[in-house]
Amino acid sequence: MRDIYLTLRDFDPKQNDGTVETIIPAVMSWLATRPDAVRVPPPNEVLDVLQVFQEKKSSPRKSVER
Repeated sequence: MRDIYLTLRDFDPKQNDGTVETIIPAVMSWLATRPDAVRVPPPNEVLDVLQVFQEKKSSPRKSVER
């Protein structure tokens, strides 16, 4: 986790206006430049999955009966 922080601290947040729609493409472009990047999905793919994740996260959990 420390390595991620040390790498992210050099990321220039001025490349976005603070919205998810501008932060994701900026971060994905930056991640693609990392030497150990294997596959960096396109920003629209991340935004689509993020929307689904947020919807599922905000929906009430169903209890599991044992």
